Amino acid sequence: MSLIEQHIEVIIFTSTAPVSAEFISEMLSQIHSNTITADQVINYIRNIRNRYHESNMIFDIYEIAGGFQLLTKKTFDPVISHVQSNLNKKKLSTASLETLSVVVYKQPVTKAVIESIRGVNSDYALQKLLEKGLIKIIGRSEDAGRPLLYAAGDAFLEHFGLNNLNDLPKLKEFEPPAETIGNPITEEE
Repeated sequence: MSLIEQHIEVIIFTSTAPVSAEFISEMLSQIHSNTITADQVINYIRNIRNRYHESNMIFDIYEIAGGFQLLTKKTFDPVISHVQSNLNKKKLSTASLETLSVVVYKQPVTKAVIESIRGVNSDYALQKLLEKGLIKIIGRSEDAGRPLLYAAGDAFLEHFGLNNLNDLPKLKEFEPPAETIGNPITEEE
């Protein structure tokens, strides 16, 4: 293992968010006083990942949100989930998840549109999602009153372990059931 590979591991390990190959390249070039390109960084990361696989390590370097992050392997998710649930890690409420789903799939979207889809006031959920960085304000709509426009925040991809928004599951159009149970209610009843 080369010194450069060790430095790449340190950079990725100590970062609290995914780091881009360009950032790693810049840091290494400064540390080693010679140019190390982003393509070279990616090749070094491949070598590191091969070493992890050969050594049967519990972690790996994943490409997430346009950068690289050191995470435990997905096979250990059940263990992590169990531990985290016992540490009372605060999860998103149903209202927050509903609001976040509308924002992510309809972005850019106004509060009025979110509330018309959900059918309830979304002030509190929007505020909590903004605080967590899961959504962000990206400007104002041209509609009357120029309401704020919301979109997925910088922390969204990282929180859900996605590399980009194209990794989101596709929405299926709602289809009413073919048969109804019982008799439909009419105005006369």
